[in-house]
Amino acid sequence: PLLQRALGAWLAILLAATGFALLHGQEYQWFWQQLLVVGLAGVAFGYARYKTGSTAAAALLHGGYNLTFFVGYLIQTR
Repeated sequence: PLLQRALGAWLAILLAATGFALLHGQEYQWFWQQLLVVGLAGVAFGYARYKTGSTAAAALLHGGYNLTFFVGYLIQTR
């Protein structure tokens, strides 16, 4: 909310999503393609937070995002 008041909603979402992607950089060995996907997911999480006014919506999206990759991993290992 602080960034949103200072910069506007979209710039705040993009800035937070960039930080979110960079926090995952080491995990994905700094491959820009992976960081782009994580950054886009961060935009979706930020937009959910903006539209609902609740971090619960963003947390649920994040959980669903992680669950999707986990299920894909389980399917792939069979």
